[in-house]
Amino acid sequence: MNMLRELGSEQNIDVIITTHNPALLNAAGTSMIPFITVAHRDDNGQSKLTLLEDIEKLPKLLSSGNIGELAADGKIESALSGRKDNE
Repeated sequence: MNMLRELGSEQNIDVIITTHNPALLNAAGTSMIPFITVAHRDDNGQSKLTLLEDIEKLPKLLSSGNIGELAADGKIESALSGRKDNE
């Protein structure tokens, strides 16, 4: 993660990463929340992109784990779909 931050800063470029890797998401940390977008499907099966910071239940979720752990456990997806499981 540090290497990617340094590269972006040195080259004055934006770096776009796609991942399902919980370790990388954990390394991003809470300071990167404004820059993380979650790809998911809505209740109708349509693909959607949602900023992580726009998830209403995010503060409560973060009190129970890191971003990567929440993603791996399906808690972020559950919060986006409005399901009651994994809260």
